Amino acid sequence: MKRVKRDLKFGGTMRIRNLLLASAVGAGLAAVAWADWNPGDPYKMHFPQLPDESTDGRDVLASYPYQQFQFGKVVADDWKCSETGPVTDIHIWGSWYNDSPDPDAVFHLAIFTDDRTGNFSQPGDLLKAYVFGPGTYGVRLYKDQIEEGFLDPNVHELIGIDTKIWQYNFLISDPIIQEKDSIYWLAVQAEVSTDYAFGWKTTFLPYEDRAVYGDNSLPGNIPPQWAQVFWFDPAGNPVYYDMAFVITTPEPQTYGLIAGLGLGIFGLARRFLRK
Repeated sequence: MKRVKRDLKFGGTMRIRNLLLASAVGAGLAAVAWADWNPGDPYKMHFPQLPDESTDGRDVLASYPYQQFQFGKVVADDWKCSETGPVTDIHIWGSWYNDSPDPDAVFHLAIFTDDRTGNFSQPGDLLKAYVFGPGTYGVRLYKDQIEEGFLDPNVHELIGIDTKIWQYNFLISDPIIQEKDSIYWLAVQAEVSTDYAFGWKTTFLPYEDRAVYGDNSLPGNIPPQWAQVFWFDPAGNPVYYDMAFVITTPEPQTYGLIAGLGLGIFGLARRFLRK
């Protein structure tokens, strides 16, 4: 018995270190567990704007650079906060030109206030900007075997088609605090090599204001001006769009798992230190 106590005493630091490591791994697994979002999961906005999987769906170019041109596209859409609290999870749906994803894509996300002083609503003041490099965001194939058009909002024309919808999941470590019933804007741009182009998917569940886009000369930069996203149908009529995304927060059971791990580690550490 004495030897066991002595081993615990002199090995306590190592054991606690191992436990902390296990806690970190557990927390990482918990993060993976809440990364994907499925219809029916919790959300913190007016309602989830799910992707349009029909042939009416569009993929609005949101890349830097745009192939051979020395500028990029930023696309933005608004949401209404349904519950005051931090914006910790952002999920978007998108597709890739010619179904060719860039494995090294860097995503630039930004959150803005709402500006309704002009002819149409658009992003106002920048609240926070985020950069997600490879390995810092989650991605999964959400839908396959569809057929949708890739839209260049500058010319309001389709420049190609794609057959896959991808879901991208971003966990925010430095969140803004959104206030209930306030309107915010989410801007998205993928920084890619010139062989790729990312398109933010449109939704079949529009909310209030139409999506907007802007050109920028450096990845992640705020465009000097915004314009509405639309496409001309065969009759020459403009068709406006909203984007597919959802603002969420970690699952309550995930919080419980992390809290349980923390309390368990704390309790065990105290026991070891007392011996």
